[in-house]
Amino acid sequence: MHISYHSKKIQKRILDFFGQLYIYFDSKLEAKLLILILASCLSSLIGLWDQDTQNLIAHDEALYAKRAKLMVESDNWLTPFTRPHHKTVGSYWLIATSFKLFGVNEFSARFPSALFSLLAVLTFFFISKNLFNENSAFVSSFSLISMPLWIQYSRTAGPDMPYVFFMLLALFFIVSPLPTFSRISSSHIKYFLSGTCLSLLFFLRSFMVIIPILAFLPYFFVKINSNPFNKLPPFIFGVLSGLVPTIISIFAAYQRYGISSISKLFVFAKNQSFGGDLLNGYIFYPSILTLVAFPVGIIAIFSLFITSKYLDLKRKLLIILPPLLMLLILCFISKTYTHYALILLPSLALTYSLLSYSYSQLPFKQARLISNFVSFLNIFSSIVLFLFSLLILFEKLKIEGIYTTALTSLILSALNFYAGISLLSSDRKYKSFMYNSVFTSISQLSAISFLFSIGIMGNPNKLFKQFISSPEINHIINEENISLTELQPKDRTLFKFYLPNSTYFYDSNNPKIYKSNYILVPYLHYRNDDNLRLQYNAINSLDYNNYVLLKRK
Repeated sequence: MHISYHSKKIQKRILDFFGQLYIYFDSKLEAKLLILILASCLSSLIGLWDQDTQNLIAHDEALYAKRAKLMVESDNWLTPFTRPHHKTVGSYWLIATSFKLFGVNEFSARFPSALFSLLAVLTFFFISKNLFNENSAFVSSFSLISMPLWIQYSRTAGPDMPYVFFMLLALFFIVSPLPTFSRISSSHIKYFLSGTCLSLLFFLRSFMVIIPILAFLPYFFVKINSNPFNKLPPFIFGVLSGLVPTIISIFAAYQRYGISSISKLFVFAKNQSFGGDLLNGYIFYPSILTLVAFPVGIIAIFSLFITSKYLDLKRKLLIILPPLLMLLILCFISKTYTHYALILLPSLALTYSLLSYSYSQLPFKQARLISNFVSFLNIFSSIVLFLFSLLILFEKLKIEGIYTTALTSLILSALNFYAGISLLSSDRKYKSFMYNSVFTSISQLSAISFLFSIGIMGNPNKLFKQFISSPEINHIINEENISLTELQPKDRTLFKFYLPNSTYFYDSNNPKIYKSNYILVPYLHYRNDDNLRLQYNAINSLDYNNYVLLKRK
């Protein structure tokens, strides 16, 4: 009885503490935004500057970085390629701009994604706030930045995060009220800006924009046609204005490459959509969403059925229909890439915002079931983080220099675990759901960011970086011209980005290869080529696919 009394007393104090936090955050918009900004920076930036634990992922990351680097080196931002390109060049502009500002490195390549991840989260917050309220927007925004796929692509060089941001910005201008100006109504301004953002998407992601545009088209149609005379002309003018960069780049490509520069865009889109087994998507995308959007991907399934009755037609077209349509379209696409599902995550988070908003109106049994489910997710993620931190602290996992981070994660996971247990037995239904939602997000966000910061995630080519960073190799690749040949496609992309003075030869018999004092080839090719062994000596071998750097005798 004595132990039970003290336990309940501690639980009451913890709940009172969280209650005070709830009251504070309930009345302070600035506090919510500050917490979101800090959490978003944690998910996208921590460890990103550490060259020892970060390197670009072959294939896509290194490809985007290599092409952006080519733009900077050639000072040609429209047609830097030797042949027609299959994508619009806007997908490389942001990375190229970052290279100009911060130099050519992994941090610069990934910084635009981190920046636009933060902007996308803030935009999502204000969309949700205008649709529901600040508390539900805060909870759902936290759930968005803690999704594994969101964290991954906040740290991935590419156009995916800017693509999501401009899509959300287009929605924001339609959903959110703007101030009225003296001669031009806010309706004209915001529909113009919305149309501009939509057409800019094509400059960033080519025909991939079809997926979200088709999904949100019913909502845009109903919204615009509610007063077509006032809203349709500025919207169309905005679309045409946003197409200007695309038109300029395509015209420049047409002048250099001819009609193939245009047909290449259509052929690539066709191959990505129908170039393989059309049944792949039906298995891949529904299953992957339960993992990369955890736990929101699971909870959203219940939310769609339970909370849809609390919405009018326009909100159903904005919140319920788009994730279902996007998932259906993705299932028809033959190519299965996880980043294709990234555009779905804000829609799933929006359903979570709806659930948070309507939670207090749900029947007691439904509300209790959802609250308990979120509590158990919180407890589970805390246990995983706790055990992993213990392995680090007791040196069962040999990872240098992260004991402070491990200790912080250990304390955080312990607090989250106890809070989850306490809130599981709480009678405060709505607050229990709010607390557990945020704590689950914090635990998951901390765990995944922790893995990125120590190089377990985001460091797929560790042996490759060790090779090019070794003292006997590093000064050569930075100062000498190196011929590359017989490389695997993904390895070729990495070498061409990381080796500033290199030339790749597709034909290994090309005599120009031997004009260089240094050649990099697979070790087996060197061993079987008498001419190479006669003229060159091996400097060092690489465990990463057994490559060898040769020096002229």
